[in-house]
Amino acid sequence: EEFGWNACECEKASRIRAAIRANDPQVVFVGVSKGAIEAVDMLESMAASQFKKKVVLFGPSEDSRRKKIQRIGTKLGLEMLPFLETPIDNESLQKRVAAPVMDREPSISVCVAEALNAGWVELWYQPIFDAQTLQIAGVEGLARVRHPTWGILSPASFLPEKGDPYLRVFSDFISTQVFEDWNNVFREYDDLRIAINLPMDYFQEPKSVALLKQGLLDNPGVAELIVEIDACDLIRDVNEATAIARQLKRCRISTSIDDIMGEWRTLASISDFPFAELKVDRKLIAGCADDRLKRSVCREIMDFAHKFKVRTVAEGIERRSDFFVACELGFDLVQG
Repeated sequence: EEFGWNACECEKASRIRAAIRANDPQVVFVGVSKGAIEAVDMLESMAASQFKKKVVLFGPSEDSRRKKIQRIGTKLGLEMLPFLETPIDNESLQKRVAAPVMDREPSISVCVAEALNAGWVELWYQPIFDAQTLQIAGVEGLARVRHPTWGILSPASFLPEKGDPYLRVFSDFISTQVFEDWNNVFREYDDLRIAINLPMDYFQEPKSVALLKQGLLDNPGVAELIVEIDACDLIRDVNEATAIARQLKRCRISTSIDDIMGEWRTLASISDFPFAELKVDRKLIAGCADDRLKRSVCREIMDFAHKFKVRTVAEGIERRSDFFVACELGFDLVQG
């Protein structure tokens, strides 16, 4: 608590989901000293509840089960911090846990309504490369705010949350700005795919799809428009996500599943797979050249993608060694 975290205690795996909902912790500590089965059950419960913050295993340094349980947590898609040996002191907590947790917390918050009205919101385009030819195959539009005082702000500082009345206004802006940018910047590029990120809630009203469809009709030169849906949102309602993807497909709009990790297993039950692309999360790609477990999970995702003949993108390619591994695994596209 002295680090400013929400703290709670939970000794049973059956109670972990309720504890997470009630306390919204930034980090969960899981002890392995009482038994590996209970620890694994807790990790599986957290993965099933789509817990996306940090997890720390702790216990005696000589416990031989810790590496195996750590690998299980990673394979489940949890963000595992390094194992914490007992006894635990404040210095260890500060270096091994507090620093990585606090470094990623946004410190500035901007009202998206103010940003839109002031014209501060922009789309910044990140290139996506063909893994074999290294030619630019597409771009992804990433929302940024250019604040007059604080400079360029990341999405964590301004993106509206679910239920925010400005979520639809913000999504409408993205849906129209992408075509304006295509006309001003990308019009001369042939066969260029262009991707934008939109929340599933945005498509609850038919006019959302109609807006994108009209944009394509007005700009027939766009080779492919891709709507990226976050894997966590998709898993919460697979049926709705599948229906959205089919609706978009009928309008010549592709759907991509973004930041996918262990969630792909939930998609295996879909017989008529309407998604055009799987984007593997950077947490699995970064460092995969040195991590056999990450490569193993990537192979499983690649096998799944090949089964349905969908395109694959490796996100977070920043090292030469990771790029070569992504190519060996058979990724179609790579992105930094």
